[in-house]
Amino acid sequence: MELKEKLVSFKVAKLAKEKGFDEISTDYRYTNEELVKDFLYISIKNSIHAPTQALLQRWLREVHNLHCFIGVRPNVKKFDSHAYNLDLTPKEYIKRRTLTVFMEEELFDTYEQALESGLEEALNSIKQ
Repeated sequence: MELKEKLVSFKVAKLAKEKGFDEISTDYRYTNEELVKDFLYISIKNSIHAPTQALLQRWLREVHNLHCFIGVRPNVKKFDSHAYNLDLTPKEYIKRRTLTVFMEEELFDTYEQALESGLEEALNSIKQ
């Protein structure tokens, strides 16, 4: 089995660029919504780098102090995601987590789908 890093979707890559993410992590870019391999690193007008989920997650943690937590629901074999600021005290985190548990949380079939949702939630929480 070959393990490969998952690239973020066009929607998340575009949002990340809007929030200041400009790291080059792969040879791939989105031009409009099409993913293309950029062998020569030629600047394509209006293109957006397609980062891996792991790199974007690290950038959120190191630059914005935001963390994406992915949980598993073993009883239904599904994943959920939560984005939160690492500056929260344990009491604040539990209060925030308790409030979201009572709301309908979206469940995902794969870890990567849950992570994508958490990355989007974290990016949306960045104030500019």
